Amino acid sequence: MKGNSSNVFVKDVHCYESGCAVIGSMGSNAGQPDYVSNVYFDNFTCTHSSNAAWIKTYSGTGYVRNVTFANFKFTDVNQPIYVTPVSFSSTRLHIYLPMFLLNYPISRRHSARCLREEGRKKRENKEKERG
Repeated sequence: MKGNSSNVFVKDVHCYESGCAVIGSMGSNAGQPDYVSNVYFDNFTCTHSSNAAWIKTYSGTGYVRNVTFANFKFTDVNQPIYVTPVSFSSTRLHIYLPMFLLNYPISRRHSARCLREEGRKKRENKEKERG
């Protein structure tokens, strides 16, 4: 799902070798804000995929809010939950806490990776510098 989408309900989907339920990429055009709100993904099955629930942003402006990933089943998935700000240093695109209601968590790496650790640390350090 691309930016500037709202009031979307997606149900009963089976994805194979894909990103599964994806929002983005958003914020790739710095001159145009991207907004996503009121999105509900329900009853997804993800098989042999990179991700199950994925939010991908660039350094542009806008927001992602009121997004729910519910009743997800996944097998052989690298990262069941993946939120990837491409660059924390200049991002002005806000992700409001999405709700993840996932079932049967079986991933290739047996872990859910929510934020890239290095990006989080960079953002925290930059905020400390601003003081």
